[in-house]
Amino acid sequence: MAAKAIIFHPLILAVSILFFLTSVKLLYTGSLSDVILMMSTWVGYSVMLLLIVKSMLRGYSDVIERVGSWPWLSGNSITGASHKRDEILVAKENGEVVGVLVLRIAKAMTSPDMLGVRPRSSRRKSSARWTGIIRAWTVKRTYRFRGIGTRLLTDVVANCRLRTLDGPIFADDHANSVKPLPMMFNTVFEKQEKWARAFLEQIILAKRSR
Repeated sequence: MAAKAIIFHPLILAVSILFFLTSVKLLYTGSLSDVILMMSTWVGYSVMLLLIVKSMLRGYSDVIERVGSWPWLSGNSITGASHKRDEILVAKENGEVVGVLVLRIAKAMTSPDMLGVRPRSSRRKSSARWTGIIRAWTVKRTYRFRGIGTRLLTDVVANCRLRTLDGPIFADDHANSVKPLPMMFNTVFEKQEKWARAFLEQIILAKRSR
């Protein structure tokens, strides 16, 4: 997805189209040799673009190595302190793990107006409370759009209600929060994050109405 965000960014597309049109105008005079020269130029440009994209994606290598490791699972989170051991919920299809959600039970400061927050006593309105914090949520690409991710979120909402926890909420430093790319390429990821938070709120509301 990060590579697509770069290659299909409006600015990159505009520059690429301009390059191709300019090369046609400058190089093509009607001969076969001009066509071969243009094709070689386009291939060279494409290879250069792919090398630039590969270089820009190097930052994700460190993220991939860190996220999901034991140090990451046991490390501190900026969203909640005094955490317990992380819990991992999995979804399976035909015996294969196709979806994972990492849940942390931690004391966190939550707003009384936030969805999923239990009623507070007047004496302890400002105290941190045990909250379900989602640190990671993913489904294998080939199994997406089948309701697996929805099922994982629904299960974790029910789990928090059963254990009288606040939330669940997404951690501020969740697995996909690190964005190594320049800001101009992060629009698609920001939209995806907003969608995920809104989708979680919908599930919490649906559980409330039952």
